[in-house]
Amino acid sequence: MKPLSRWRSFWKVQSMPLHYGDTDEWYRRFAEEINGILDSCGYAGGAVMESGCGNGALFGYLNINKSDYLGVDFSENMLKIFRSKFPNVSLICADSSSFYVKRKFELIFSNGVVQYFDKSMLRRYVHNSHRMLYDGGILLAANIPMKRLRGSYRSGELIQEPSTSKISLFLKELLYRFKKEDLGFWYNPKDFFDFARIGFKITLFGSLYHPYRFSIAMKKLF
Repeated sequence: MKPLSRWRSFWKVQSMPLHYGDTDEWYRRFAEEINGILDSCGYAGGAVMESGCGNGALFGYLNINKSDYLGVDFSENMLKIFRSKFPNVSLICADSSSFYVKRKFELIFSNGVVQYFDKSMLRRYVHNSHRMLYDGGILLAANIPMKRLRGSYRSGELIQEPSTSKISLFLKELLYRFKKEDLGFWYNPKDFFDFARIGFKITLFGSLYHPYRFSIAMKKLF
């Protein structure tokens, strides 16, 4: 089975995001980082879509418009848990890389999701997002593994572990199982700077908690 198919088959049946730190404090930290980027980009609280929303672990900590929110994820297991915690939230089971709806958003964002898109999927995702954003709207791809740091990650030099919980140990085992794919697809910032040509202003952000990852914010200019 091809690497992309293996990852997609695995995640489709999961009910947990499998972050290194499966605690409220760790999700708060993830959200704090995203909230800081959104503040820097001037997000003012308009309609929002989350790509790869998972089970809603971050939702409660994010400073976004929760009354005008759409979450998209291709794992129905994840969405069931999200709905159980936040029953009034709009959620759709679909592939975020190809999802398109005829409405506009001020913010489209993802966290640790773009790494599961190959380059053709990434192009489709960015182009579709451009069509769904208002002028001045923001596309945020958070926590992308940086290709040039892959060797340091493999060596363990850049892995920070907030706990030794069972989920952390399970994730380690999972990573070894998929070691040839190394968290999916690794990118460099330049791969995103090229999207400036379709009408985005691109801003690069480093990660506070994962030194081998970066985030990209794209503001739609036209």
